[in-house]
Amino acid sequence: MEQGKQDSKRYEVLSDAQIDDMHARFHERLKKRANKIIPASCDDRTEQVQSLYEVLLWAERNRKKLKTEELREMVEERKWSPHISAFQKAAEKNPWSLYRRYQINKSFKKREETPLVDELFGDKERIYLKVNYLREYSDTYYDVHNYLSHRGYEITDYVKGYATDKAGKQTYKIGKLLKKREPLLEQYKEDETRSSVDKYIVLSRAKEDIANMSTNRAWGSCMAAKGIFRHKVPAIVGSKTLVAYLITENDPEINNPLSRLLLKPYDSRKTVNEKSAYQEKSFPALSDTFSYWKQCLFDKDEPLTPQSIVYALGNMYGLGSESFKETVQQFTDDHLNNPDNTAYRLHGHIYADGSPTWAVKRKEGVRASWGLHY
Repeated sequence: MEQGKQDSKRYEVLSDAQIDDMHARFHERLKKRANKIIPASCDDRTEQVQSLYEVLLWAERNRKKLKTEELREMVEERKWSPHISAFQKAAEKNPWSLYRRYQINKSFKKREETPLVDELFGDKERIYLKVNYLREYSDTYYDVHNYLSHRGYEITDYVKGYATDKAGKQTYKIGKLLKKREPLLEQYKEDETRSSVDKYIVLSRAKEDIANMSTNRAWGSCMAAKGIFRHKVPAIVGSKTLVAYLITENDPEINNPLSRLLLKPYDSRKTVNEKSAYQEKSFPALSDTFSYWKQCLFDKDEPLTPQSIVYALGNMYGLGSESFKETVQQFTDDHLNNPDNTAYRLHGHIYADGSPTWAVKRKEGVRASWGLHY
C-alpha cells in the first residue's frame, strides 16, 4: 500500500498490531463480564471464570446476547459443558445445504483476484479501517434538527438523545419528540453516528464473509441461505467480488455487523464483455448461442491488468448510512480503481441485485450507471 494512502479524512487503515489489539480487547471485555458474575467466595473461581468466558464467547459467535440473570443461573448449576457445547454447535453449523456448499467451494477454488486486490491484501483475507466520519453529522441528524427546530426545540446532545426548548429551560428526550413522525424516529434509532462506540469497516475476500453476506445477519435479502436467489451466491463467491461490513469496536469477528455492501467487479476485457452481453439476454438467438459457446471453448480471456477491473458499490443492507457507503467508495477509489477511458461491464455471472450493467469514470471516482459508458 502506498505511503500516502494509509490515512485519509474518512478512514485509517489499521496495522496488524492494531487489529490484534482490537481482538484482544474483545476477549478482555468478555473476561471482565465473567469476573463480575462469578462470586468472589467461589472456591475454584479461576476455573469458573474461564468456563463462563467460554460460554460468553460462543454465545457471541452465535449472535446470542445473554442476560445477567441467565448467567447467574448457569453459575448456580455449574454445568458448563452443555452450554458451551450447545452454543458452539449452533455457531459452527453451516447454514447452507450440502449441494450449495459444494457449489460455493468449487466456485471459490476458481477465484482469481485482480492485481490491485492482490497487492492490497497480500496474504490477508480481511482489511480493517478505523472510521473517522463519525465526527461529521449524518443526513438523519439534519432531518431531525429541521423537524425539531420548526417545532421550537434545539438539539443539545444528539448521541445521548436530548433536546431543549428554544429558551433552553426544559430538557426533552428526542425519541419522545419524534413519536408522531414514525419514519424519522426509526431513522433516528438506526443512525449509527449516534453511537459513541468507535466504528470500523472490514473489507473481506474471505469465502465465508462473502457467502454469508445476508445469512445470520440483522438484515435479510434474496441471497440468504434460504433466499429465492441463493443459487446466485456461488458465482459471486467465485468472482472478484469483495464485501465491506460496518462493525463496532466490540465486534472484530463480524458476528453482529451493522451493515454491508458488495464491491462488484466491472470488467473491460473484450471477451469477458462479449460473454456477459450474451448472459444478459433472456432469449438469445441461436447464432448468439453458437458464438458464445465457441468463445467459451476457443477464446481465452485476456490477462488481467490493473486497469481491467473497477469496483462499484451494490445495495446497502442493515443500518449503514450514506457516510458508510461514501467511505467505502473513497477507499475503493484510493486503492482498487485505476480505470481507463473504456467501457466496463458487470460480469454476466454476477447477480446484479439492482446494480446497473455499466460502470463509468467520473471526476469523483467510479460509479455504476444504467446503460451509460464512456
